[in-house]
Amino acid sequence: AFLHSHATSFGFKQVREDEKSKLVGNVFSSVASSYDVMNDLMSAGLHRLWKDRLISKLNPFPGMKHLDVAGGTG
Repeated sequence: AFLHSHATSFGFKQVREDEKSKLVGNVFSSVASSYDVMNDLMSAGLHRLWKDRLISKLNPFPGMKHLDVAGGTG
């Protein structure tokens, strides 16, 4: 199965490198609609406090440009 492509880990199994990005995309697509609820449950809501605290530490001012990178769904 891995004659022409290197194997890499995906969870507890080995997959071809050229298949992994599609598999990862499928995982994220399947959880996207419940991402916020899952984060709330897994962190007992603390992730919202961490994000709010970070923003207050940054002390943004009106008109300032911001870039949200991997901060969740908004």
